[in-house]
Amino acid sequence: MQYKRFSIECNKNYFARVYRCPDLFEFDLFDFTLHWHRDYEIVYIHSGSITIQKIDTKVTLKTGDVYFINSEEVHSYSIEDRDNLQFILINFPVR
Repeated sequence: MQYKRFSIECNKNYFARVYRCPDLFEFDLFDFTLHWHRDYEIVYIHSGSITIQKIDTKVTLKTGDVYFINSEEVHSYSIEDRDNLQFILINFPVR
């Protein structure tokens, strides 16, 4: 099966790239399909819930949860209620 590979470019002045939701929805920056990237990813759920699907695991995160996604780990996101979801997603490169 083919998965999308994302290239996440961090600014040279910063170690990580931080995304905030709901801003991601407004600018169509968030892709929910199965994908992978070399960067590590940390997801913090401020409110609402989100489901992360990996090859062999499905995890539902709720308010207050933090989740780590390893480098090159195939994953996707599933969201049922965008209106009540707020989360922060941090990508930082493998060094």
